[in-house]
Amino acid sequence: DMKEGDPRCPPLKHWFQFIYSDSYQRDFRDMQMIQNTGDANAMLLFIAHHPFVVESLLQISIVMYQMNQGREGLSFLKRALWIFECATPNTFLKAKTRCALMDYQKDGNKTFFSTLFRLIRVSYVGGLTRNAFAVSQFLLSLDPLRDPINVLLSIDHCALMCNTETANSG
Repeated sequence: DMKEGDPRCPPLKHWFQFIYSDSYQRDFRDMQMIQNTGDANAMLLFIAHHPFVVESLLQISIVMYQMNQGREGLSFLKRALWIFECATPNTFLKAKTRCALMDYQKDGNKTFFSTLFRLIRVSYVGGLTRNAFAVSQFLLSLDPLRDPINVLLSIDHCALMCNTETANSG
């Protein structure tokens, strides 16, 4: 509900959004049809033919973790993160301003937020609390006013688990 010119609202040049191409949207619709069947093998075959559909990678990552195949689940999660890394423009995090914001309500951004939140959960369960804390801070910095993923509920716990002065003062 912020209007442009509101002192709380940063200028538009600081806001970023992932936009899907037409071919990605077609692949995404196909993935949704396969996802509705609940067939993990069909999803794996889909990923073999369409390796860059992030939502399918996240879905299979969750399935792998539920089947106690953490290594494979992590590899699918890493691939999803790599896809976002490749799709991110160089101006996303400038060294000078350190201000990059994203609107969670946009479709491509929701997937990015979900991927980062999945990384937080996997890192925390794996005992990598510093990583979970760092990703939590980054995720909160993308939309600090609304905190759509509710990172504030766990960021303090991650900071205390890190048990360092640098983490606790951040």
